[in-house]
Amino acid sequence: MSKRRKAFAARREAMGFTQETLAAAVGVEFSTVGRWECGDLTPQPYRHASIARALGLSLEELNALLLSTSPDPVNVVGAVGSDAAEDVRRSQLEWLRVRGASGVRGRELAELAAWLYPRDQRGPGGHVLTGPGWLLDEPVELDSVRLVLSDAGHPTPAVGPMDHVLPLTARGERYSSYSRAVRDLVRPRLLENRLSYRLLEVSRHDGLALTFGTTTFFEVFDVKEAFAHEFKAAWLASGGSVPGWDA
Repeated sequence: MSKRRKAFAARREAMGFTQETLAAAVGVEFSTVGRWECGDLTPQPYRHASIARALGLSLEELNALLLSTSPDPVNVVGAVGSDAAEDVRRSQLEWLRVRGASGVRGRELAELAAWLYPRDQRGPGGHVLTGPGWLLDEPVELDSVRLVLSDAGHPTPAVGPMDHVLPLTARGERYSSYSRAVRDLVRPRLLENRLSYRLLEVSRHDGLALTFGTTTFFEVFDVKEAFAHEFKAAWLASGGSVPGWDA
């Protein structure tokens, strides 16, 4: 007969997770967490590190929870209070609600957002934003375009406060970046901070030259996903209408 892992369930709740959000954080099916807590199933060893990280535990503390059937997790460090845990739960569920809302694709929202900008800042078709002077009057041969790699520092432009698009961590603190929230709460199959390039300048002196600088995937991801989340939240709040800049 299986024995319920009450301490494990209590720790999950104390850290602000539902069975569903913990399952998303560690990359398993929703029902799997329930089976762990009922004692019908034990997490595979290769999952222990991700479970411990999500619950803010060492591997030794996690093993102790998995072996315990006591409802009192008194020997487990770092548990947040019940009020804080509820704040975490609401924050993460609201973030997941906006990010996962159905009825529209990200591409469609990006096109709607682009239409908020003046016509001279949009490319042909109106769906892509451009920099000053980036659009050519007529096409040019690709072989005539020079590509220049700049090694000068070009930091990502600062953006305003983003607390309204970042959920709370299991410890009750605001996530430091959008990519970390994605890593913990929705965990895609691949999320690596690889080298990326971004267009810095279009020059027409002595032919056409495109100057690129280096950046990282997360630098771009953190900014664009935060803006996308903000726009999607405003779109949902407006009942599916295109929000204005004041929203």
